[in-house]
Amino acid sequence: MKFHHKGAHSLEQLSNVQTAITKFGNKSSDSLFLAENAVMQGLPEAGYFLENLMQMARQVDVRAYLEELQGRLKFVRAQAALPAIMVDATLLARLYAPSGYVFLAADKPTDKLLVVFTTIYNNYQLSNAIMLSILRPLGVNVLFLKDETYRTYIGGVEGFGQTIEETAQHIMRLAESEGLRRIYITGFSSGGYGSLYAASIIPCTAYLGLSVYVDWRPTSPLPRRLRFSPAIEEKLSSSALGLYQRNLKTLVAGRPGTFPITLYYGEQSTDDRLHAMEMAPVSGVDIRCVPGAGHGLVGHLMRTGEFGRLFEELIAIGG
Repeated sequence: MKFHHKGAHSLEQLSNVQTAITKFGNKSSDSLFLAENAVMQGLPEAGYFLENLMQMARQVDVRAYLEELQGRLKFVRAQAALPAIMVDATLLARLYAPSGYVFLAADKPTDKLLVVFTTIYNNYQLSNAIMLSILRPLGVNVLFLKDETYRTYIGGVEGFGQTIEETAQHIMRLAESEGLRRIYITGFSSGGYGSLYAASIIPCTAYLGLSVYVDWRPTSPLPRRLRFSPAIEEKLSSSALGLYQRNLKTLVAGRPGTFPITLYYGEQSTDDRLHAMEMAPVSGVDIRCVPGAGHGLVGHLMRTGEFGRLFEELIAIGG
């Protein structure tokens, strides 16, 4: 049940995007897809490619989107740690591996661990390499979790538990073995449900979720942007993993220690707003609306320059 999509990040996909924009002609049906991926992976050729597209674009909405991508690229270029990451072949291979987990120790000793649940596309609407370049200066240990299947973490992580509950326990064991007392967890979009589920059953210091859906029951009255084919939905719900397709409200309310949870949603995404507001009555849950943003909340926050601040605030919790 692996998820296959041209937008899923891997070293092969990175190479394909770089080759495609280098050989780009005057017209391509994939031009905007290539532009977005060039930016979200910080390719050196991205700026020149965007300029070429801007010169050819005539539609107002296309030009507006290209300007947005240029804003995101400015944010990417500001990450001083990125160049060294992009030339480290061993590290890059680990970050782009489509499944499993990657633990990266901080440069200096700290007892903080940030767990990043990547999306089904193996990114966070920006590549794992860019994400690491944002987090490294914050001096925190980082654990990337990846699931390239339609299970989106309820079936665990390859080599790190066969259910979401086992994966949560693996996080705790890793933290204990490394002497890490403070655990922070984050997830965006398709990485949101699993990340919030795991955070709610282990002692965490804080949780940060962006565009998270909180109710994955097949009978949920809430709309859900991330839906698969009826055959896949049925296979998931009828399997043993269907046990983990639930409304997380009760689980979050009973979480250990009532640690703070922050959920961001874009003003223009009705689905994300309804899921976030489902959690509004729960103690310790802070719901924040981002004006002018949609489901692609990360890209919006990159363009406005606010994305890094979210993580600075997150790991400042608990001292």
